[in-house]
Amino acid sequence: MLIDFHTHFFPERIAARTMQILRERMAEINNIENLEDRTYPICTDATLEDTKRCMKRAGVDLNVLLPIATRDGQSDNVNNYAEMVNDGKNIISFGSVFPYQKDWEYVICDLADRGFKGIKLHPEGQQFDIDGKEGLRVIKKAVELGMLVVIHAGIDPGFEGKPHSSPLKFRHLMEETDGSHIIAAHLGGLMQWDDVEKYLVGTPINMDISYVSKVMDMEQYRRIIVNHGPEKILFASDCPWQDPEETLRDLRSVNLDEESMELITYKNAKRLLKI
Repeated sequence: MLIDFHTHFFPERIAARTMQILRERMAEINNIENLEDRTYPICTDATLEDTKRCMKRAGVDLNVLLPIATRDGQSDNVNNYAEMVNDGKNIISFGSVFPYQKDWEYVICDLADRGFKGIKLHPEGQQFDIDGKEGLRVIKKAVELGMLVVIHAGIDPGFEGKPHSSPLKFRHLMEETDGSHIIAAHLGGLMQWDDVEKYLVGTPINMDISYVSKVMDMEQYRRIIVNHGPEKILFASDCPWQDPEETLRDLRSVNLDEESMELITYKNAKRLLKI
């Protein structure tokens, strides 16, 4: 079995435009003249149907959709779409809340009542600190309700400035909650893996491996997985930004034992999702 814990797709009417905006912003910030540069290729057109085809081709049995409400008033549409595509069998959708919206607490409680298993937060896209007032209240409320919280961790190539979700900030966050319901994406901190080893390895926090094998040293990749504990690592691709076939191939290349591979590729996800 294979479970991809970190995927993105959008309603068909906005998928193409959304991806164009995201890729153009990345290109501008990173001085990339050609969007087809291998730095930021995409493996789907970010629609539901193309994502399904990609998952089937890669042998993924179930993928987790992680939508993001990036402004006030957006969470209703985002969460209604997430609920619509959530079949509980091949796709499990998380919800999202904009941390600055006035009814943030109602939104989280409503998501829990509707059976959502978790929420996705993106501190760069939503411009909040995970250890600040707005971040802490949202995360602590979701955890209180028994929900999982997936949080973008580290640098995002589509945003400038100091990250709002550094490994050190995750360490601060765990002074408020034990971390067992939290998944730090991108192996705890995209492009900040020395700090991951300093502040997060060995703590109770979960990490996913989305996108990281494209951009990090594979010796450090393996070392973080082994030292943190494979029982706290989740297979994830960040599709459409990385093809799950590539993610799985890279994971296999570091020669983990069979038990560790089973934990990472599906057993940890089944435990956290209670399936």
